[in-house]
Amino acid sequence: NMALNMNDPAVASCAHSTHVGDAFEVLRGHSARGESFDLVVVDPPSFAHRKDDTARALSAYRALTQAAVQVVRPGGM
Repeated sequence: NMALNMNDPAVASCAHSTHVGDAFEVLRGHSARGESFDLVVVDPPSFAHRKDDTARALSAYRALTQAAVQVVRPGGM
C-alpha cells in the first residue's frame, strides 16, 4: 500500500517499516523490545478451514489481536 501511494507527499514523508513473518513471533519480539507503532496492520491466515475449527480459530484471532494491541501507541490504530 505504501509503495502504491508514494506519489502522495504525505505518504512519501512517512517513516514506515514492513515486518513479515509469523505474526505471533513478530509481535512478541516488538513487545519484548518495548517497540510501539502508530499503526499496526495484521493480515492473519485463515485459522478456520472447517466448521469444527471455529472455536480454535476465534481463540487464535483473539490472541493475535491482543498481541497487536500491545504494540500500538496510545492514540494509534
